[in-house]
Amino acid sequence: MDFQTASHLQKHRFVWIMWDKKRWWITVCVLVLGFCLTGCAAKQTSPGEVTTSEIQTSKSVVSELTAGESVTEEEREPEKIPRVLSFYDAQSDAWYEAEVQENAPMQAYDWTKLSTGDIPSYEDGTYVSELGIDVSHHQGEIDWESVAAAGVKFAIIRIAYRGYGESGTLKEDRFGMENVRKAQAAGLAVGVYIYSQAISEEEAVEEAEFVIALLGDTSLELPIVFDEERVLGDVARTDGISAAQMTANARAFCDRIQRAGYEAMIYSNVYSEMFLYDMEALSDIPFWYADYEPQPQTPYAFEIWQCSESGKIPGIAGNVDVNLRFLREE
Repeated sequence: MDFQTASHLQKHRFVWIMWDKKRWWITVCVLVLGFCLTGCAAKQTSPGEVTTSEIQTSKSVVSELTAGESVTEEEREPEKIPRVLSFYDAQSDAWYEAEVQENAPMQAYDWTKLSTGDIPSYEDGTYVSELGIDVSHHQGEIDWESVAAAGVKFAIIRIAYRGYGESGTLKEDRFGMENVRKAQAAGLAVGVYIYSQAISEEEAVEEAEFVIALLGDTSLELPIVFDEERVLGDVARTDGISAAQMTANARAFCDRIQRAGYEAMIYSNVYSEMFLYDMEALSDIPFWYADYEPQPQTPYAFEIWQCSESGKIPGIAGNVDVNLRFLREE
Protein backbone atom coordinates (compact mmCIF):
# COMPACT_ATOMS: atom_id res chain seq x y z
CA MET A 1 0.00 0.00 0.00
CA ASP A 2 1.47 3.30 -0.97
CA PHE A 3 1.52 6.38 1.19
CA GLN A 4 -1.35 8.09 -0.62
CA THR A 5 -3.64 5.09 -0.22
CA ALA A 6 -2.72 4.73 3.45
CA SER A 7 -3.37 8.38 4.06
CA HIS A 8 -6.80 8.10 2.44
CA LEU A 9 -7.80 5.09 4.54
CA GLN A 10 -6.55 6.79 7.70
CA LYS A 11 -8.67 9.83 6.87
CA HIS A 12 -11.81 7.72 6.39
CA ARG A 13 -11.17 5.87 9.63
CA PHE A 14 -10.89 9.19 11.45
CA VAL A 15 -14.15 10.44 9.93
CA TRP A 16 -15.95 7.23 10.92
CA ILE A 17 -14.69 7.43 14.45
CA MET A 18 -15.78 11.05 14.69
CA TRP A 19 -19.24 10.21 13.29
CA ASP A 20 -19.58 7.32 15.68
CA LYS A 21 -18.76 9.57 18.59
CA LYS A 22 -21.19 12.18 17.30
CA ARG A 23 -23.98 9.58 17.02
CA TRP A 24 -23.26 8.45 20.58
CA TRP A 25 -23.63 12.00 21.89
CA ILE A 26 -26.87 12.48 19.98
CA THR A 27 -28.23 9.27 21.56
CA VAL A 28 -27.20 10.45 25.01
CA CYS A 29 -28.84 13.85 24.47
CA VAL A 30 -32.07 12.25 23.28
CA LEU A 31 -32.18 10.00 26.34
CA VAL A 32 -31.53 12.91 28.69
CA LEU A 33 -34.19 15.04 26.98
CA GLY A 34 -36.70 12.19 27.22
CA PHE A 35 -35.96 11.74 30.90
CA CYS A 36 -36.46 15.45 31.54
CA LEU A 37 -39.78 15.53 29.67
CA THR A 38 -41.02 12.50 31.59
CA GLY A 39 -40.10 14.13 34.88
CA CYS A 40 -41.91 17.36 33.97
CA ALA A 41 -45.02 15.48 33.01
CA ALA A 42 -44.91 13.61 36.30
CA LYS A 43 -44.61 16.90 38.20
CA GLN A 44 -47.67 18.33 36.44
CA THR A 45 -49.88 15.52 37.79
CA SER A 46 -49.59 15.69 41.56
CA PRO A 47 -51.06 13.09 43.92
CA GLY A 48 -54.84 13.44 44.04
CA GLU A 49 -55.09 14.94 40.52
CA VAL A 50 -56.75 12.99 37.74
CA THR A 51 -55.33 12.66 34.25
CA THR A 52 -57.37 12.90 31.06
CA SER A 53 -57.11 9.17 30.50
CA GLU A 54 -58.30 8.50 34.05
CA ILE A 55 -61.28 10.84 33.53
CA GLN A 56 -62.26 8.98 30.38
CA THR A 57 -61.95 5.68 32.24
CA SER A 58 -64.08 7.00 35.14
CA LYS A 59 -66.76 8.18 32.75
CA SER A 60 -66.90 4.74 31.20
CA VAL A 61 -67.18 3.07 34.62
CA VAL A 62 -69.95 5.48 35.78
CA SER A 63 -71.83 4.92 32.53
CA GLU A 64 -71.69 1.18 33.05
CA LEU A 65 -72.71 1.40 36.72
CA THR A 66 -75.66 3.75 36.09
CA ALA A 67 -76.91 2.09 32.93
CA GLY A 68 -80.56 1.20 33.40
CA GLU A 69 -80.87 3.18 36.67
CA SER A 70 -83.35 6.12 36.96
CA VAL A 71 -82.98 9.23 39.13
CA THR A 72 -86.17 10.63 40.65
CA GLU A 73 -87.08 14.33 40.52
CA GLU A 74 -86.83 14.45 44.30
CA GLU A 75 -83.20 13.32 44.10
CA ARG A 76 -82.37 15.83 41.40
CA GLU A 77 -83.99 18.89 42.95
CA PRO A 78 -82.12 20.83 45.65
CA GLU A 79 -83.73 21.03 49.06
CA LYS A 80 -86.26 23.89 49.23
CA ILE A 81 -85.73 26.63 51.78
CA PRO A 82 -88.95 27.12 53.78
CA ARG A 83 -90.68 30.48 53.32
CA VAL A 84 -91.00 32.30 56.64
CA LEU A 85 -93.55 35.05 57.28
CA SER A 86 -92.93 37.81 59.83
CA PHE A 87 -96.21 39.39 60.96
CA TYR A 88 -97.82 41.59 63.60
CA ASP A 89 -100.73 40.26 65.67
CA ALA A 90 -102.85 43.14 66.91
CA GLN A 91 -104.79 40.96 69.37
CA SER A 92 -101.68 40.11 71.40
CA ASP A 93 -99.73 43.23 70.30
CA ALA A 94 -96.70 41.15 69.32
CA TRP A 95 -94.57 40.18 66.31
CA TYR A 96 -94.25 36.55 65.24
CA GLU A 97 -92.52 34.44 62.62
CA ALA A 98 -93.92 31.24 61.13
CA GLU A 99 -93.31 28.94 58.19
CA VAL A 100 -95.73 29.25 55.27
CA GLN A 101 -97.59 26.12 54.11
CA GLU A 102 -96.64 26.33 50.45
CA ASN A 103 -99.25 23.84 49.20
CA ALA A 104 -102.19 25.89 50.50
CA PRO A 105 -104.00 28.26 48.09
CA MET A 106 -102.31 31.68 47.90
CA GLN A 107 -103.88 35.09 47.37
CA ALA A 108 -102.76 37.06 44.32
CA TYR A 109 -104.31 40.50 44.85
CA ASP A 110 -102.29 43.56 43.80
CA TRP A 111 -102.39 45.85 46.83
CA THR A 112 -101.14 48.83 44.85
CA LYS A 113 -104.69 48.86 43.45
CA LEU A 114 -106.24 49.36 46.90
CA SER A 115 -107.83 52.77 47.45
CA THR A 116 -107.78 53.71 51.13
CA GLY A 117 -109.84 56.26 53.01
CA ASP A 118 -113.05 56.28 55.00
CA ILE A 119 -114.50 53.73 52.59
CA PRO A 120 -111.75 51.56 51.02
CA SER A 121 -112.15 49.93 47.61
CA TYR A 122 -110.20 47.66 45.28
CA GLU A 123 -110.08 47.08 41.51
CA ASP A 124 -107.28 45.51 39.48
CA GLY A 125 -108.92 44.53 36.18
CA THR A 126 -109.59 41.01 37.42
CA TYR A 127 -111.16 41.57 40.84
CA VAL A 128 -113.37 44.34 42.13
CA SER A 129 -114.48 44.86 45.71
CA GLU A 130 -117.86 45.56 47.20
CA LEU A 131 -118.46 47.07 50.61
CA GLY A 132 -119.89 45.11 53.51
CA ILE A 133 -120.22 45.06 57.30
CA ASP A 134 -120.55 42.47 60.04
CA VAL A 135 -122.72 43.05 63.08
CA SER A 136 -123.97 41.48 66.30
CA HIS A 137 -126.21 42.59 69.16
CA HIS A 138 -123.39 44.97 70.18
CA GLN A 139 -124.52 47.35 67.40
CA GLY A 140 -128.05 47.48 68.84
CA GLU A 141 -130.97 48.44 66.60
CA ILE A 142 -129.86 49.06 63.01
CA ASP A 143 -131.55 51.17 60.34
CA TRP A 144 -130.89 48.83 57.43
CA GLU A 145 -132.42 51.14 54.83
CA SER A 146 -129.87 53.82 55.75
CA VAL A 147 -127.09 51.23 55.66
CA ALA A 148 -128.08 50.20 52.13
CA ALA A 149 -128.33 53.84 51.02
CA ALA A 150 -124.73 54.38 52.20
CA GLY A 151 -123.51 51.90 49.58
CA VAL A 152 -123.18 48.79 51.76
CA LYS A 153 -123.81 45.71 49.59
CA PHE A 154 -123.61 42.82 52.06
CA ALA A 155 -123.73 41.95 55.75
CA ILE A 156 -122.47 39.01 57.79
CA ILE A 157 -124.64 38.78 60.88
CA ARG A 158 -123.90 36.95 64.12
CA ILE A 159 -126.73 34.52 64.66
CA ALA A 160 -125.38 32.61 67.68
CA TYR A 161 -122.41 32.15 70.02
CA ARG A 162 -120.99 29.71 72.54
CA GLY A 163 -119.82 31.02 75.90
CA TYR A 164 -116.12 30.62 76.63
CA GLY A 165 -116.75 29.50 80.22
CA GLU A 166 -116.50 25.90 81.34
CA SER A 167 -120.12 25.06 80.52
CA GLY A 168 -119.85 26.41 76.96
CA THR A 169 -123.56 27.19 76.64
CA LEU A 170 -124.90 27.86 73.14
CA LYS A 171 -127.01 31.02 72.81
CA GLU A 172 -128.85 32.85 70.04
CA ASP A 173 -127.81 36.44 69.29
CA ARG A 174 -130.87 38.43 70.38
CA PHE A 175 -130.82 40.57 67.20
CA GLY A 176 -129.59 37.80 64.89
CA MET A 177 -132.63 36.67 62.94
CA GLU A 178 -134.19 40.14 63.05
CA ASN A 179 -131.08 41.59 61.42
CA VAL A 180 -131.10 38.82 58.78
CA ARG A 181 -134.69 39.60 57.76
CA LYS A 182 -134.29 43.40 57.77
CA ALA A 183 -130.97 43.38 55.92
CA GLN A 184 -132.40 41.14 53.19
CA ALA A 185 -135.48 43.34 52.96
CA ALA A 186 -133.19 46.35 52.40
CA GLY A 187 -131.56 44.56 49.45
CA LEU A 188 -128.29 43.40 51.05
CA ALA A 189 -126.73 40.00 50.43
CA VAL A 190 -126.60 38.24 53.81
CA GLY A 191 -124.48 35.59 55.46
CA VAL A 192 -124.34 34.58 59.14
CA TYR A 193 -121.69 33.47 61.61
CA ILE A 194 -121.44 31.73 64.95
CA TYR A 195 -118.81 32.66 67.52
CA SER A 196 -117.41 29.25 68.41
CA GLN A 197 -115.66 27.94 71.48
CA ALA A 198 -115.88 24.28 70.47
CA ILE A 199 -113.30 21.96 72.02
CA SER A 200 -114.20 18.90 69.92
CA GLU A 201 -115.66 17.94 66.55
CA GLU A 202 -118.86 16.90 68.31
CA GLU A 203 -119.31 20.40 69.72
CA ALA A 204 -118.53 21.93 66.30
CA VAL A 205 -121.27 19.82 64.72
CA GLU A 206 -123.61 20.81 67.56
CA GLU A 207 -122.93 24.47 66.72
CA ALA A 208 -123.65 23.88 63.03
CA GLU A 209 -126.95 22.19 63.82
CA PHE A 210 -127.87 25.01 66.22
CA VAL A 211 -127.41 27.55 63.41
CA ILE A 212 -129.33 25.43 60.89
CA ALA A 213 -132.25 25.16 63.34
CA LEU A 214 -132.30 28.94 63.92
CA LEU A 215 -132.39 29.64 60.19
CA GLY A 216 -135.29 27.28 59.57
CA ASP A 217 -136.35 27.79 55.96
CA THR A 218 -134.46 31.10 55.57
CA SER A 219 -132.19 31.12 52.53
CA LEU A 220 -128.90 33.02 52.47
CA GLU A 221 -126.95 34.75 49.72
CA LEU A 222 -123.59 34.32 51.50
CA PRO A 223 -122.01 31.52 53.55
CA ILE A 224 -122.47 30.40 57.14
CA VAL A 225 -119.16 31.17 58.87
CA PHE A 226 -117.31 29.24 61.56
CA ASP A 227 -115.61 31.79 63.85
CA GLU A 228 -113.46 30.15 66.53
CA GLU A 229 -111.16 32.64 68.24
CA ARG A 230 -108.62 32.86 71.05
CA VAL A 231 -109.76 34.48 74.28
CA LEU A 232 -107.07 36.74 75.72
CA GLY A 233 -107.16 38.28 79.18
CA ASP A 234 -109.38 35.62 80.73
CA VAL A 235 -109.54 31.88 81.30
CA ALA A 236 -111.34 30.11 78.45
CA ARG A 237 -112.44 26.55 77.78
CA THR A 238 -110.42 26.63 74.52
CA ASP A 239 -107.11 27.54 76.19
CA GLY A 240 -104.43 25.17 74.97
CA ILE A 241 -106.46 23.75 72.09
CA SER A 242 -104.16 22.22 69.48
CA ALA A 243 -103.93 23.24 65.84
CA ALA A 244 -104.99 19.72 64.87
CA GLN A 245 -108.17 20.04 66.98
CA MET A 246 -108.95 23.55 65.69
CA THR A 247 -108.62 22.27 62.13
CA ALA A 248 -110.80 19.24 62.89
CA ASN A 249 -113.45 21.50 64.47
CA ALA A 250 -113.56 23.76 61.42
CA ARG A 251 -113.78 20.78 59.07
CA ALA A 252 -116.60 19.13 61.06
CA PHE A 253 -118.63 22.37 61.19
CA CYS A 254 -118.22 23.14 57.49
CA ASP A 255 -119.03 19.60 56.40
CA ARG A 256 -122.27 19.67 58.38
CA ILE A 257 -123.25 23.08 56.98
CA GLN A 258 -122.59 21.92 53.42
CA ARG A 259 -124.66 18.78 53.92
CA ALA A 260 -127.57 21.06 54.88
CA GLY A 261 -127.30 22.83 51.52
CA TYR A 262 -125.53 26.02 52.65
CA GLU A 263 -122.13 27.39 51.71
CA ALA A 264 -119.52 27.26 54.48
CA MET A 265 -116.68 29.64 55.31
CA ILE A 266 -114.01 30.01 58.02
CA TYR A 267 -113.16 33.26 59.84
CA SER A 268 -109.46 33.77 60.50
CA ASN A 269 -106.65 36.20 61.16
CA VAL A 270 -102.95 35.90 60.39
CA TYR A 271 -102.18 34.32 63.80
CA SER A 272 -104.78 31.57 63.45
CA GLU A 273 -103.72 30.85 59.87
CA MET A 274 -100.05 30.55 60.82
CA PHE A 275 -100.43 28.68 64.13
CA LEU A 276 -103.95 27.26 64.62
CA TYR A 277 -105.15 26.01 61.24
CA ASP A 278 -103.73 23.49 58.81
CA MET A 279 -104.32 25.65 55.74
CA GLU A 280 -103.48 22.82 53.35
CA ALA A 281 -106.07 20.53 54.95
CA LEU A 282 -108.72 23.28 54.66
CA SER A 283 -107.80 24.33 51.12
CA ASP A 284 -111.29 23.60 49.72
CA ILE A 285 -113.03 26.02 52.11
CA PRO A 286 -113.08 29.80 51.52
CA PHE A 287 -111.83 32.20 54.21
CA TRP A 288 -113.07 35.44 55.70
CA TYR A 289 -109.84 37.10 56.83
CA ALA A 290 -109.46 39.81 59.49
CA ASP A 291 -106.48 42.18 59.49
CA TYR A 292 -106.45 45.88 60.41
CA GLU A 293 -103.02 46.62 58.96
CA PRO A 294 -102.89 48.88 55.85
CA GLN A 295 -102.96 45.73 53.73
CA PRO A 296 -103.41 42.02 54.51
CA GLN A 297 -100.33 40.26 55.85
CA THR A 298 -101.45 36.74 55.03
CA PRO A 299 -100.04 34.93 52.00
CA TYR A 300 -103.13 32.69 51.88
CA ALA A 301 -106.23 33.04 49.72
CA PHE A 302 -109.37 34.71 51.07
CA GLU A 303 -112.64 36.00 49.62
CA ILE A 304 -113.60 38.61 52.24
CA TRP A 305 -111.27 40.96 54.11
CA GLN A 306 -112.38 42.47 57.42
CA CYS A 307 -110.23 45.58 57.09
CA SER A 308 -111.43 47.76 60.00
CA GLU A 309 -113.16 47.49 63.36
CA SER A 310 -113.86 51.18 63.63
CA GLY A 311 -115.95 52.00 60.57
CA LYS A 312 -118.66 54.65 60.55
CA ILE A 313 -121.80 53.76 58.58
CA PRO A 314 -125.08 55.74 58.53
CA GLY A 315 -127.84 53.80 60.27
CA ILE A 316 -125.49 52.28 62.88
CA ALA A 317 -124.67 53.93 66.21
CA GLY A 318 -120.99 53.71 67.08
CA ASN A 319 -118.27 51.73 65.36
CA VAL A 320 -118.83 48.76 63.07
CA ASP A 321 -116.56 46.25 61.33
CA VAL A 322 -115.98 47.11 57.67
CA ASN A 323 -115.33 44.42 55.05
CA LEU A 324 -114.37 44.14 51.39
CA ARG A 325 -115.63 41.22 49.34
CA PHE A 326 -113.55 40.40 46.25
CA LEU A 327 -115.50 39.47 43.13
CA ARG A 328 -114.26 38.61 39.65
CA GLU A 329 -115.11 41.37 37.19
CA GLU A 330 -117.55 40.32 34.47
